[in-house]
Amino acid sequence: MTAAPEEGAEVIDFASRRRTTSVAPSEDVPEPELITGKKRTLPTLPSGVGGVVLAAPKACVCCVGRGIKAGGDTWGEWVREKGHRFERAKKTFWWAAGGIVVCSLFAPYGIMAVATVGLIAAVVAGRKVAASPTSPSPDASASPMEEPRPPAPPLSEAPASPMGATPPPPASTAPPPVPQSGRVAVGPPSTSPLVGRTTAVDVWTEAVRWGIDPLGAPVETVLPGNPGLLTGGVSGSGKSVASHQMLCHVALDPHARMWLIDGKMVELVHYQGIAHEYLDEPDLEAFTELVNELDAEMQRRKRAIAGKAVKITGKNWRLYDAPFIMVHIDEAQLYTLQGKEGQRLAQRLALLASQCRALGIFVSVATQRPEDSVVPPLLCNNLVLKLALRSEDASQSNTILGNGMAGRGFRSDRFTADQKGAAYYRGEVGDPIALTTGFLRIPDEDEGGPDHVRDIVKVATELRREAGTLPDEDGRPSREERLEVVSDALEAIDAAGVDRMSRVRLAEAMGWDGDELRTALTTAGVCSPHPMDGVSGRGWYRADLEAVMR
Repeated sequence: MTAAPEEGAEVIDFASRRRTTSVAPSEDVPEPELITGKKRTLPTLPSGVGGVVLAAPKACVCCVGRGIKAGGDTWGEWVREKGHRFERAKKTFWWAAGGIVVCSLFAPYGIMAVATVGLIAAVVAGRKVAASPTSPSPDASASPMEEPRPPAPPLSEAPASPMGATPPPPASTAPPPVPQSGRVAVGPPSTSPLVGRTTAVDVWTEAVRWGIDPLGAPVETVLPGNPGLLTGGVSGSGKSVASHQMLCHVALDPHARMWLIDGKMVELVHYQGIAHEYLDEPDLEAFTELVNELDAEMQRRKRAIAGKAVKITGKNWRLYDAPFIMVHIDEAQLYTLQGKEGQRLAQRLALLASQCRALGIFVSVATQRPEDSVVPPLLCNNLVLKLALRSEDASQSNTILGNGMAGRGFRSDRFTADQKGAAYYRGEVGDPIALTTGFLRIPDEDEGGPDHVRDIVKVATELRREAGTLPDEDGRPSREERLEVVSDALEAIDAAGVDRMSRVRLAEAMGWDGDELRTALTTAGVCSPHPMDGVSGRGWYRADLEAVMR
């Protein structure tokens, strides 16, 4: 082993034939710049007028360099981010094409203008980077996407936990990290546990399963005790299926009452036979009457428990004749956007929702336009349960989940179109939880196969019939009257000498309105109109009508 030379001794390098003086080992020898990666520093500027003259170009060049680097890093992260790749590619193409067109049409002035704008943007970005207190130091890690981690202490030096201290939870049970960008992780798809169930539900004690979180755990809530739910999401995000999870759950309780307002006139038709209140059109006057009935029922329940310091629960609802009531409004914008009267009703509904918790009443509002003009802030705040499916932007996400949630990383607009049923669920306390709602198959008009919602409602109807809680048939067409419409439709098909007929032609032959005929036939149990061979438009085969008559 060769001994280190003493300080001040001459050392001869035979390769270069030079004599050098050795340096003490204790001194700090600066490492080459290529190894340390430190920034290159410019020489000190002279003082006086010369320094002022040289400082401005130096500052400008530094700002431009920092701005170009910051812009490049931002663009690189934007390109590498998962999800919305088509939108990013489209935006990049249009920016590049626009710059080329400007430069080619207005050369050389266009080139000068583009260069000037780019320099100004680079200088501004560079000054922001220089002024930012969180800008990385020269000794930071080489990777801009990862934070430096301190080395793990040896096992012998690990601090011992005090007696009685709770050990940290394992990694599998830790809460999922808050997403800041990119694709949001959600739970695996799962079929609703209500599919195939033939026993009754006790809505007071059994929880609604909304879906599965990223860790594979079910997300559930007991509805009584909560004032309401706000569900929002764009068309096609899975909002209807998510609502059916709750509606089917309540329907299987033979003593629960359902007050349904179907703005689109097609989503809640399955429950028409078991709903105690049913509104299937965007009629503001009828909606006002229903809100008045809700107010009267709440006042009756208040008088029943006045002075007793109790709440309506699963143990005493029979004593006060106060069964659980769920009021569900689908596509609320069809009512709340009808001028000042619609806004007034929305405010009134918000005040009623604030008093529902102790009275055994639950208010649910669903909309595909989660905006302040549709769902006023007072109503949003009083509906404490939130279910946010894919939305258009961060503003809509905040309307559903609450102000500030988008800034904390909980943004439902980051769900992609292929994430069917992806949603954020937020309870009364805690942060939102990403999940995938349970699957309930609702076939379209041109699809076959099982209809989970219709099958569950059939079970619910039998349970309510056995319990004697089906709604009164007063004012509703009897089964004979409903089948009479089917019989008339069969006669019209026979008179035409065909075995199939479109909805429009069949309505003309019977002298009905097309939409009214569709509603009457589906209410009688006929399937929805579907495409047929050799017929323009959707309609029914003769066999579809005969199946109901049998």
